[in-house]
Amino acid sequence: MPRFLKNFDLFPSPIPSFNIKGKTTVQTFAGGTLSLIIYVVTLLFAALKLMHLCSKHNPSINTNVQKDHFKPDDIFDAKERRFMLAVTLADYYTNEVKDDPRYVKWFANYAEHDKGKKKERELPMHRCTDADYEKFYPVDEVSAERVN
Repeated sequence: MPRFLKNFDLFPSPIPSFNIKGKTTVQTFAGGTLSLIIYVVTLLFAALKLMHLCSKHNPSINTNVQKDHFKPDDIFDAKERRFMLAVTLADYYTNEVKDDPRYVKWFANYAEHDKGKKKERELPMHRCTDADYEKFYPVDEVSAERVN
């Protein structure tokens, strides 16, 4: 058995009820070769997964909906708080905006629950103008780096 494979053996064969030169197992060339192959494949797999993690390849998006979280008397008045929301759809890799009106149509519905009755209406939506963007708080540096 070659020396470089001697310490790689994951599959040593037990010697029946005695030892040879103080060892209770015998290492074989086949076991050393198989061990080396397993080490290399494991290292390559780990390197590939690390590359995917660092390059944000194949991201997964998780959502969690918690129903009945708020009490009926918890009220959020969007007009009073001057609530605004901007949404876009962008390519993950090129960051190119995908808003072609032939393929993308945005809808926003507003729902209220009043004494057990649900009232729902569609909110008007429009493409943001420069004046709209100025109304938002500035983007923090960490978020801006993630987008670019």
